[in-house]
Amino acid sequence: MAAGKIFDDDEYIAIYLFWVENGRDRMNSVGWGVAMIRRILCLLVCLLLPGAWGAASGLAVEGELASAAFWSHQAAGDKVLLDAAGVRDLNQWLQQNNRCLCNLRAYPAQVPAERLRAELSEGVPEWGSYYHGGQALSWAEYAQALANRGLDRVQPVTAVRYAVTVQRANLRLLPVAAGWFSSPEDVHYDDLQATAVDPSEALLVLQESSDGAFLFVQMRNYRGWIARDAIAFTDRDTWLQYVDMKDFLVVTANRYEAGGQLYQLGSRMRLKGRNDAGWQVVLPQRDARGRLAAVETVVPVSESVHQGYLSFTRNHLVQSAFRCLGDVYGWGGLEDSVDCSSFVADVYRTVGIELPRDADQQEQAFSQRLQLAGMDSRERLEALLTKAQPGDLLFRDGHVMLYLGQSAGEPYIIHSASSYYEPSDGGWAKVYIRRVVVSGVYFLNRRGMTNLDVLTSIGRL
Repeated sequence: MAAGKIFDDDEYIAIYLFWVENGRDRMNSVGWGVAMIRRILCLLVCLLLPGAWGAASGLAVEGELASAAFWSHQAAGDKVLLDAAGVRDLNQWLQQNNRCLCNLRAYPAQVPAERLRAELSEGVPEWGSYYHGGQALSWAEYAQALANRGLDRVQPVTAVRYAVTVQRANLRLLPVAAGWFSSPEDVHYDDLQATAVDPSEALLVLQESSDGAFLFVQMRNYRGWIARDAIAFTDRDTWLQYVDMKDFLVVTANRYEAGGQLYQLGSRMRLKGRNDAGWQVVLPQRDARGRLAAVETVVPVSESVHQGYLSFTRNHLVQSAFRCLGDVYGWGGLEDSVDCSSFVADVYRTVGIELPRDADQQEQAFSQRLQLAGMDSRERLEALLTKAQPGDLLFRDGHVMLYLGQSAGEPYIIHSASSYYEPSDGGWAKVYIRRVVVSGVYFLNRRGMTNLDVLTSIGRL
């Protein structure tokens, strides 16, 4: 490919055929015609301004399209989709139909050895080329990490213990604090990171690591290893007050600090009451013996917290999503932020809906799902413009996005985006964006296909 030339001759032909097959005989549709013209203009920009593909394809949209007010101004978005009882029933259905969601209250008091060993072995990275601190991981270090799970110490029956998180902490796939990365330069994508856990989360403790530094726990939507000093043990009755909070504040900001603890969007704090100074909340702390010692404090009344969950409306989903706009992409919740699936899970949790943690499980959890496999570009676009509603989720392999709506015949989304691809030297070059952004749906993957053409489904609860 010549320098400064975005498309070679075969690609020009492909663009022309795309126009002939998908645009010329459908110009009687105003929406399709506008969309097609915009896409042709996009291609012209790419031809005239090499390197402009990301902006032309709609990634990181700015201006009024990147505002919550633009997407949540219609009164229909304020319609309550489910009342509180309906949300409870939905959560019960989700738990019953997704293996990644756990009904903590119904969890047995004892776990047999066969089950616990299987869970301790789930998700463990296979031996391969890993780096930590810029140095290659040795086989001895890998084997030591596996041995630290203490499989040889699993009893025929393990009694469950009860705990609560006292700080934001990382849930790990192995009892190891240091990150394992796929290259010596990488510092963002830790292969041992499962998810981040906010304070005040109820945990079931199932195993202690051999070195005593980590505990294997089950939480509401994941299980893994957490640092011992991030949790406090308690009795079951006290623990249940965190499982089923009757009165609580839900965090409606992207992140919020209370009593020196960091809470993220959708997390909860136990609420005791309200006085002239603000909300009286109960925050969990750990005493010298590792037991739960709750402390009362006051947080100001503000838009950053809400008494109870927000009502389940499309506008609330959209507005909560925009709280995170511009935040860094946080793989597995690292860097005190969100990846694509924790982003949408946190958004839905503000209205009380508990989704699975990972994107593939989230896709399977949605009871109303429009499959897009087998559709061509025109059919996919039509499905988005006529079937999708604001707050619905769009899925593709390994990624999930929240649908905002359409403007001038083009669909828009908000998502925590790690990267996209641009044409480069006859191939496709990865461009890291690593932000929560508003974008169109035509950005490219590593094979040069648009995001629209690799979507697998539209999900709605």
